[in-house]
Amino acid sequence: MASSVPAINEKMVKELNPVFQTSGTTGVINHLEKKLKCFQNTAVDIAVTGESGTGKSSLINALLAVLDTDQSAAPVDVKETTLRPVAYKHKKFPNVVFWDLPGIGTLNFPACDYLERLGILRFDFFLICGIRFTENDAALAKVILIAGKKFFFVRMKVDTDIEYYKRLGRQEETALEVIQKDCADKLEAVGMHSSGLFLVSSWFPHKYDFARLYETLQNELPKVKRQAFLLTLSNIACSIIEIKVRYLKRRVWRAALLSCLGSAVPLPLVSVICNAKILAREVDFYYQQLGLDDDSLSYLASRYQKPLYSLKGELHHRYMVTEDDLVERMASVAGEKRVVAYTVLSCLPFLGSVPSVALSFEIVSRMLHQLLDELEEDSKRVLKSAVS
Repeated sequence: MASSVPAINEKMVKELNPVFQTSGTTGVINHLEKKLKCFQNTAVDIAVTGESGTGKSSLINALLAVLDTDQSAAPVDVKETTLRPVAYKHKKFPNVVFWDLPGIGTLNFPACDYLERLGILRFDFFLICGIRFTENDAALAKVILIAGKKFFFVRMKVDTDIEYYKRLGRQEETALEVIQKDCADKLEAVGMHSSGLFLVSSWFPHKYDFARLYETLQNELPKVKRQAFLLTLSNIACSIIEIKVRYLKRRVWRAALLSCLGSAVPLPLVSVICNAKILAREVDFYYQQLGLDDDSLSYLASRYQKPLYSLKGELHHRYMVTEDDLVERMASVAGEKRVVAYTVLSCLPFLGSVPSVALSFEIVSRMLHQLLDELEEDSKRVLKSAVS
C-alpha cells in the first residue's frame, strides 16, 4: 500500500536551521550531500571463523552476493584454503569487509592463541561457522565474550541434513526442529545462549534463517554502522526488501531538498525547479538497492538458474533513465490533487524565501515516495519469481 509523504517535521527543522544560520544555503547543500553519503566512510569488519571445512568461504560469498565461481569470490575447496586472514570487500561498498579467518584448531592456528594472533579487537563481531558445536568453537566463543565482542553460531549446510532426514521419511519442519534442538543443547551445555544460533544454507540463502541472520547482524551493530551494513544486504526475503524501503524513504526528504537547492534549474513542461542529475543519481541508487539494476538481476538469474528475461518480465514500473522520464513522472505528480505544505515555508527559511522551490520540494518528495512504493512491489515480484 502506498504511504503518504511525511511533512517537514521538528527533527528536520532542528537539523537544518542551525546550519543555515551559520553557513547559509551553501552550508545546507553541503550538509545534505554529506548526510546522503555518510555510509561511504563507515567501516564494518565482520569475522567469519570456525573449524576448517565448515563452509566459511561459501557463507562469505552468499553474504556478498557473489557466486562461488566469480573471480572475486572467496575460494571454496575441501581442503584448508585459508592460511591467513583474508579480506573480502563488498563490490559496491568497500568499507564493509568480511574477513575469512583460518580454521581454528588446525596445525597452523591452534585454538590456544587463535584470536591473539589475528587481532580480535579489529572486528565488530564474529560468525562462528560449524556443522556441530565443537570444543574449539566453545573455546573461541569464550575468548570472544571475554574480549567484550559478540558472536553468532551459524549452523552450516542445513540443506544437506534436510535431504538426509527426508530420506528417512521425516518432514522438513521436523528435521529443522531436530537440528535446532541439537545445536541449542550443545551451546547451552557450555553456558552459551541459543538465541544467537542460525541454521543456514549458502546454496539457498532465501530459506531457513538467512534473513533472520541478516536482520540480527544489522540490529547488533552500533547505530552509526547499521546504515552501511544495511546497504550491503542481498534482497533474499521480502522482510529485507521492506527494511530497505523504509530506509530509502527516510532519505527522500534530503535527496529531494538537495535536488531543489543544488544548482536548481526549471525543468521543461512542468513547474519544478530541481537538479535532474542529483535526482537521477538517487533514483539509480534505489534500483541498485532493491536489486532491479542489470547487475543484480543477472546475479539473481544465475544464482537460481532462471532466465534473465523472465525476471525482467516482473518489472511493471517504467525504468527512469533520462531527464524526460523524470519530467514525465513529476508532471504526473504535479497534476494530482495536493495540499501545499505551508509548514515548509514557515519552518525552513531558505525555502520560504523562494516559494517555487518549496513547491518543487513537495512534488519531488511525493514522486520519490510513489516510485519507491512501485519498486518495492517489483522487487518482491522478482524475488518470488526467482526462488519459485
